[in-house]
Amino acid sequence: MFCTSVFAGEREDKLQTCTSINTLYKQGKYSELEKIYQQYRDNSSRTPSGVDRLSQEFYASFFWDLYKEDLMISPKSPIWNKHEKSLKKWGAEFPSSPAPRLLYAELLRQHGWAYRGGGYNDTVKTENWTPFYQYISRAKQSLSSTKLMSAQDPQWYVQALDIAKTGGWYNVTYDDLLVEATKKYPGYYPIYFTATQHYLPKWGGDTQALEKLASFAADKNKSDGDALYARVYWVVKEDDIDVYDLSIKTFNNWDRIKKGFNDIIAKYPSEWNIAHAAYFACHAKDQAETAQLFKRIESYVKEDWDWSDRKDGYRYYYCKAFAENKMDEYFQTLREDGGVGDPITKQKYHEYLDAYKAYVKKINAPNYKYDPHATDEFKKKNDEYKKAAHAAGFQ
Repeated sequence: MFCTSVFAGEREDKLQTCTSINTLYKQGKYSELEKIYQQYRDNSSRTPSGVDRLSQEFYASFFWDLYKEDLMISPKSPIWNKHEKSLKKWGAEFPSSPAPRLLYAELLRQHGWAYRGGGYNDTVKTENWTPFYQYISRAKQSLSSTKLMSAQDPQWYVQALDIAKTGGWYNVTYDDLLVEATKKYPGYYPIYFTATQHYLPKWGGDTQALEKLASFAADKNKSDGDALYARVYWVVKEDDIDVYDLSIKTFNNWDRIKKGFNDIIAKYPSEWNIAHAAYFACHAKDQAETAQLFKRIESYVKEDWDWSDRKDGYRYYYCKAFAENKMDEYFQTLREDGGVGDPITKQKYHEYLDAYKAYVKKINAPNYKYDPHATDEFKKKNDEYKKAAHAAGFQ
């Protein structure tokens, strides 16, 4: 996770902070980095939206150049060696600091994933499995060898859990490692957030495991339990909306998630949080809650609404129409031209709409079982629609 994406909705001040940290790193000013690191780690401070600065600002500031247009660079790029040399130099200058050692282990882990890629197992080239596991093993060994010192930083457990998802963790089960992590750092949110990956159905988990995780996180943080419960499902929804929808249907837990968002906003009333709460309410078809939240939203702010794969204001305008009970007018506009006047874009829009309707019909069937490929067709048609709109100059 990187500062440029994590903090899109937290405005320029957060991006400026991350850019400053990244610049100090490139310039080799490790003493200044250590001062910032110590401040973040010792104060356990949070951003205006309520997430941990240590993870989401400090550790998110270093490896931007490993990605290009959201895709990881080649595992044979010289950039990997450049980072390795910088981190080893930092570690030599500050031999008792966890930061460069944790970053080095993370670099090794990401290098492994650069070989593997982020797709399903059947998409990985046979020759890439060996270097993938070699780098994961090196990352695990690097992290384990510095535990006595580096586990003074809660991020150590986040990285250990990340590695354990694919490479295991010696003689400790994933659940036991999670218990150990939360016993020592119960209020460090990224521990729970990274664990959602392990319990997603596409990686061998299920909705019951995710519900158990959300409830476990809430129990470990009594003062803001419902808020953290909502945040766990927030992470799930961003990763796999189909699983989120299935969880809501299975556990009928929208009311608790809604209460959690209300608690989040009461403590951290950022525009980013309000916008996301409104979107969640809209997605849950809770018109009253959506309308109430839109009273606090003055206008469309791209950074608050256009995350992930949608950059066209869709979420805002759809949910605004829902809040104002103007869905008929909204859909009439879409039925007429797909939101634009270009005939090719209009055709692609209707192909996408047909695929989406088929998807909705499928997941709402009484005998539906989770299918990781359920969204493939409508996402493909959506991509074609967006490309056509972009080519026509509408996005």
